[in-house]
Amino acid sequence: MGPDPRYYYLSRRSVNTTLALLATLTLLGGLIAWTVAPLWLSAMARALDVDVPIANPQVVVVRANSTSAEIDRRVAAMIAANTVEAVVLMGSPFTSDVLVATPASRRIPPLVAIGVPREKIVEAYGGINLYEEFEYLRERLRARGWHRVLMLNTSPGTRRNYLVGRRILGEAGIEVGETTVPSPQWDPDGWWRDKRDRGRLVFGWMGLILSWVAGRY
Repeated sequence: MGPDPRYYYLSRRSVNTTLALLATLTLLGGLIAWTVAPLWLSAMARALDVDVPIANPQVVVVRANSTSAEIDRRVAAMIAANTVEAVVLMGSPFTSDVLVATPASRRIPPLVAIGVPREKIVEAYGGINLYEEFEYLRERLRARGWHRVLMLNTSPGTRRNYLVGRRILGEAGIEVGETTVPSPQWDPDGWWRDKRDRGRLVFGWMGLILSWVAGRY
């Protein structure tokens, strides 16, 4: 004798009640998410960056193609106070939108203009991606005997930069710190309202996740 068909039977009332409950919970969840959206959307953006202090850094490392005046001011202040021995310009000396490649970074004149001695600016241009740039930087730092560095970078994306740098430089016993400098072109508390900021966030998270998947951290 087969199973009683009533064992599999659900009344229309039970089905309707279940569906109504699911719809209510979905609507309530969406309403809550919408209400607190600025909080978790901002948290999503801020998670791309990190600040890792380091005591007594020997040098400060910045991107050679960065145009941040705030980073330049911070570097000049550190050099003037003898907090660091030098500033190292890493990576490509020009950005992808430059039609004619330049042999030196365009940020050298602004640094010199605000008081950084030219002899304290070390150029470390090498590598075609972030990993190769850090590998090239590692050899330059080792050659000069520097083993404690502080990196200054603008948001968003400093977390990936720090994690990759810690892994590659750490292989040579170089300790790394990271300071995130707010960018005037990036609003972590309103990025969803700007098309360019939305693109920055998507690419930032893609880079962070892909580097993790590739075992670069």
